[in-house]
This record gives sequence, C-alpha cells and structure tokens, in this order.
Amino acid sequence: MEKRPLETSVEQILRADTRAGARAILASIDKRRFENRAGGQRLRKMLRFETSLWESGQRAVAGVEEAGMSPLAGPVSAGAVILKPGTRIVGIDDSKKLDASAREELAKEIKAKAVSWCVAFVEVEAIDAINIYWAGIQAMQRAVRAHYEALARLGACAAHRRSFGPGRKALGLRALPPWPSASERPAG
Repeated sequence: MEKRPLETSVEQILRADTRAGARAILASIDKRRFENRAGGQRLRKMLRFETSLWESGQRAVAGVEEAGMSPLAGPVSAGAVILKPGTRIVGIDDSKKLDASAREELAKEIKAKAVSWCVAFVEVEAIDAINIYWAGIQAMQRAVRAHYEALARLGACAAHRRSFGPGRKALGLRALPPWPSASERPAG
C-alpha cells in the first residue's frame, strides 16, 4: 500500500465522527505524525556534524558504523557511506536497532542512493592479535580507504575539491603549502 498524506477533507470527516473506529484511526494517524516529527528531529540531531561540514562547503562526508564488536565469535565489520547532502532515507538507524529484513531493505536503498559505499571486515585472527577496539577502528579505516582507492583508480570528477590532498594528487596537481599557524595569519 502506498503511503501518502491524509487529505484534509478526509481528516475533517474523521475528526467530526464520534465512533470508536474513527477515533482509533485518528489516534493512529496522530501517533504516526508524532513519530515522523520525532524521527525528523532525531535525524537533524544525528546529522548535526554532517550539516556543519556541508554548510562549510564539504560535499563528500562519509558516515561510518561498525558492527560485530560485542559477539564472542566472528569478524568485526564496518560500513562507510557517502550520501549527497539532503538525501533522505526513511528508517535509517543504528543497525542494532533494526531487524534483519529492515536492514536488508535499507541496504538496497542506501546503495542505490549513495555516492559511494564500502563494507570492510577484520577477521578473528587480527582481532585476537590487536584487540577488538583496534580491530573495529581498522575495519572503519578500511571502509573509508575503498573511496581513496577509487579516487586513485578512477580519477577525480568535478565534485572533488581541488584544495584537498587526495583530489589534487588524482588531478596531478602539486600539494598546497601548509596553512600558516594562527600567529602567522594576517589579522582581519
């Protein structure tokens, strides 16, 4: 069934109806609206760092999440995703809060809407050698690394920043000099 907003005229009819069934439908609608507003607020709060970066001109901001640090067996994994600013994917949340079917459906939508994505793993042997914390960090670094490698393999496109080291390298430009320290910058 297609989800679409309730027409105002239908809602007015329901609000005028005193029957229990009509009241139950309205309660369900009001609950869904509240959850949608709360979800929007939660999403804005979750995206506060990304939004700040987007507003400063950064466009390729990767979200990274690990999974598998708590189990007693198996690898640890991490996913990194770059979405265009303003991309909206309903239901996105911490993967541990989602059931398997919701994760699979969201994964399809995320991959379809992503500018870039990667999943990386660190196996049990490495976890035992370096500990689970560092293995999780390593998995996240590997997941973010699939963008740098793609940049090196495929080259830069118009969206890549020319002031960013990897973009400059892919374009064959020389590195920029380091930024002056705060005391060396001109006042202004």
